[in-house]
Amino acid sequence: EGDPDGIAQDFLENRERLLHWLDRYTAELRHLRNRLAAEGDDAAELLAQDVDAAVVERRNWLTDFEASNFVDPELSANARAEIPGFWQRWVGFGGFRKRDSGDKK
Repeated sequence: EGDPDGIAQDFLENRERLLHWLDRYTAELRHLRNRLAAEGDDAAELLAQDVDAAVVERRNWLTDFEASNFVDPELSANARAEIPGFWQRWVGFGGFRKRDSGDKK
């Protein structure tokens, strides 16, 4: 939602960062496509190893995120991602209150 012109302007203002992540995403999709298209004895095993690594990486990320130990590399070195509380997640309450980065939930 939002103003299409404003969103387009935001994209342009963040062009380098967006291009960086689009390139990384495209490379990962190309890698996955190559794994799926590959044939041979090792193809299924290599795909399974990639999937296993992705599952482990996501679990580790989720554990860190839920423990408020996830630091977004796009943010400053000291900024931590904030996990919304129950009311904010489910009904949107609490979005106006700004928490100090040192606060514990």
